[in-house]
Amino acid sequence: SLVIFAGSMSTLAALVHALLAEYLGFIVLLFSLYVVAGGILITGDIKATPAINAGILALGTLGASIVGTTGAAMILIRPLIRANRPRRHNAHVIVFFIILVANVGGALSPLGDPPLFVGFLHGVDFFWTTRTIWLQTAVVAGLLLAIFVAVDVWRFRSEPLLDDAGPGKPVRIRGLVNLVLIAAIVASLLVSAMWKPGIAFDVLGTKFELEDIARNLALLVVAALSVWLTPDEHRLANGFTWEPIREVAMLFAGIFVAIVPVIAMLNAGHHGAFAWLLSAVTAPDGTPREVAYFWFTGLMSACLDNAP
Repeated sequence: SLVIFAGSMSTLAALVHALLAEYLGFIVLLFSLYVVAGGILITGDIKATPAINAGILALGTLGASIVGTTGAAMILIRPLIRANRPRRHNAHVIVFFIILVANVGGALSPLGDPPLFVGFLHGVDFFWTTRTIWLQTAVVAGLLLAIFVAVDVWRFRSEPLLDDAGPGKPVRIRGLVNLVLIAAIVASLLVSAMWKPGIAFDVLGTKFELEDIARNLALLVVAALSVWLTPDEHRLANGFTWEPIREVAMLFAGIFVAIVPVIAMLNAGHHGAFAWLLSAVTAPDGTPREVAYFWFTGLMSACLDNAP
């Protein structure tokens, strides 16, 4: 339909912009975080008491803004499942893990959640969400953790006493070189935000900045170093495969391409098909209606994911 209404060259230019200016940097970051986090392995015997479970959820919630929600989930979900396997009532642990680690936890940096990195690509300061919504994130996470502890204590008290087989294997974190590589990922993002050589390459009207190219290459090098420096058994123990990131890449490629006509309709302003939406989120004087933005984006993210 875009080819019919806008012409083949305009459609091609729009697709190039969506894939190079938006999608490429987004998926390269997700890929590098996924690979690096997959090399961090937690081993040892963990007893699934309410305190330990709450500690793992709190750690994952904090770590999600550093290694991404996907990375934090990959590092901690298997130790959490192993620890809670002897318990009869354990489904609520995974539910709260998904809410806290895979959703709430990534709110404080562009590393945490895809929409924050999209904002970073458009010039939002790296630490803007850290400074702006740390308190709101702490309140939400704190309330959820308190509810979890109450539920987990209640379910834990109904569990039969487990046989104490003596001291188990000590908890160890393997693949620590990947923590250095995570720091390299953060550094590459910060450098790309500060380094502005003023060199860009024009691809069908899309300006591809040199700093963006350098950042993407640096992230791919970090991912390659992680694969090279991390023993294969660490990834095998984590259940690491390439399939999840492949699925994510295909899913978001479709989303970023399909969003092109939507952005075009929004850019048409009050003369376009989304005039009613713009009126709903914009006051007569042109200022944004923050409550409307909050509810519209919240409802749409349940259907479209949060980055679009």
